[in-house]
Amino acid sequence: LSSSLPEYMIPSLWSVVEVFTRLQSGKVDRSSLPIPVTYADAVVGAGPLEQATLSGVEETLAAAWASVLGSVVTHGGEDFFHLGGDSMRSIELVVAARRAGLQLSVEKIFQNSTLSRMALVSTPLSGPVLMTIAPFGLISVPVQEGLSQDIEDAFPLSRLMTGLYYESVASPDYHIYTTAVEMEGAFVEPVFKRAVALLMKRHPFLRSSIDVSSYQQPLQLIHRDVEVSLSVVDVSDIDPAAQAVSFKAWFDEQRAVKFQWDKAPLFSMTVHRYCASRFTLTLAEPYLDGWSVTLAISELLEWYQQLLEQAVPVVEQVRAQGEFLLREADALDDPVHKAFWARQLASPHQGQLPLAKGSDYRTLNVAVSTATSDNLKRIAQTLGVSIKAVLLSAHLQVIAFISGRTEVITGLMSNSRPETTAGTSAVGMFLNTLPLNINV
Repeated sequence: LSSSLPEYMIPSLWSVVEVFTRLQSGKVDRSSLPIPVTYADAVVGAGPLEQATLSGVEETLAAAWASVLGSVVTHGGEDFFHLGGDSMRSIELVVAARRAGLQLSVEKIFQNSTLSRMALVSTPLSGPVLMTIAPFGLISVPVQEGLSQDIEDAFPLSRLMTGLYYESVASPDYHIYTTAVEMEGAFVEPVFKRAVALLMKRHPFLRSSIDVSSYQQPLQLIHRDVEVSLSVVDVSDIDPAAQAVSFKAWFDEQRAVKFQWDKAPLFSMTVHRYCASRFTLTLAEPYLDGWSVTLAISELLEWYQQLLEQAVPVVEQVRAQGEFLLREADALDDPVHKAFWARQLASPHQGQLPLAKGSDYRTLNVAVSTATSDNLKRIAQTLGVSIKAVLLSAHLQVIAFISGRTEVITGLMSNSRPETTAGTSAVGMFLNTLPLNINV
């Protein structure tokens, strides 16, 4: 199919059947069709594959893969990333492996992405890997005693959060992050507000503010009670074309709005109601990573639907920022880390691109053909690396060509979530931009 159809038309779920049951009209009886499964599962069900028997460790890992990827893995040559794995699923796999008694890390997963190679670097779990950080566990007792009763936790600002704060103050063209999702269905404001309140209850990061001057160091403060930030704009009295124009103008203006960092919450939600059965939800914030945005919106809409159906959502608070900050602090104090980065950044040049006087950076969107996309994926599969690695290599070659240097430097955004259950389900900012200095 991949040789004759574009990727978006290739089914992701399959079922193998001996015969299609048909109605009297001759059409396929869809009600008799089985529930689709993944292609790998369908092939396994259709007949035996010529493959080596999995070892005990491979079988244990295969079960962990299945719980994360949702598909049965039957031979050691399967590649985690080619089956749908990514950085977030890598953390989920680490957690699943620990439950099964195996010690694994995200680094090892990326370096050994096939089942057989991953089994070779897995070791029996010897004990707890990450400790849980208690509230106020990263600040001094005198600082904690000076906090108001409204504060349920506080921790130092991460390096990236410090940078976000600085850019918002120093950059004249600073923009916040805005994400819009159009929904089909009824919008009931009181119920939606309850869902937002549940989201804020589950994720302390959404109840935070930042204080950079009142204490010995900049702190992120978690408040016990924060008013739900939800605005509703009813544009149902104008036609659809005017609605689209109105929303775009509002959305463009919203990106330039600046939050007051010392006022919680540091996000806002706006609903544009188009008619009785259609609305758009926009999340605006200055401080969440991409996975957190997806997680927050999906949980919010799930709980909203449950509340509409008069169900009682199960909401458990999840915290992971403390573990993330502890790892960052340990890395900053580690002499081995310091020596490594000193070697990596020993090059005298700063990596600037040659720009004519008065010129500026801009974004140019270029369409990538299906043929090029397929070839890039084929290269990644042949080399046994992720598509991201292939694109990064191309990026480095372009930087080398533009700068006229063979030694280039760029920034690589890295997922830094703790390798725990909370790390996969917490909302926050768990990113780190790493300088990558390579001779191409």
